[in-house]
Amino acid sequence: MDYYRPTLCGILVAFLELAFAYCLLCVSAFVFIASKFLPCSGSLGYQNVYKLLFDWPFEIIQRIQNMAMTSRPRVWHHQEQEEEKNSVIQSKSLELMNKVRFLEKAVEEERLARAALMVELEEERAASASAADEAMAMILRLQADKASLEMEGKQGNDDQMNQMEDVLKDRESSPSPSS
Repeated sequence: MDYYRPTLCGILVAFLELAFAYCLLCVSAFVFIASKFLPCSGSLGYQNVYKLLFDWPFEIIQRIQNMAMTSRPRVWHHQEQEEEKNSVIQSKSLELMNKVRFLEKAVEEERLARAALMVELEEERAASASAADEAMAMILRLQADKASLEMEGKQGNDDQMNQMEDVLKDRESSPSPSS
């Protein structure tokens, strides 16, 4: 995919693409800083925004660098060695970027799992509180039933005692047949 030739038109296209990549990098820096201070819900799709603002400019810059390397003659040996060092550094930086993306994805998955667990915990707490309230209501109802039964029992005992006393009084007041 070599779009560039060492012509004026090729150089202008490269310049415009670099300017566009610079603008995207500026926007990505602004979004990064803003995301540190403002919560981001990700309504645009985190992966799409990340790809647009971070990956695309680096791909443009790398493509133009490759074009510049292949279109000019290599004169000095130390320049070639420096270019090899730069390519190794670029590959390492791309590898680090991939690792960072992987870790960011893992952190996001962990955050979502944590949020799901928090929701489940809140549901369990609510269910536990509801069961405790129902148990307390049942205990109070049983205590009230017990108290009413005890009152009825005492009242029944009092009535029986009064009847027994009346029977005894009647026996005492009535003349006995032997006397």
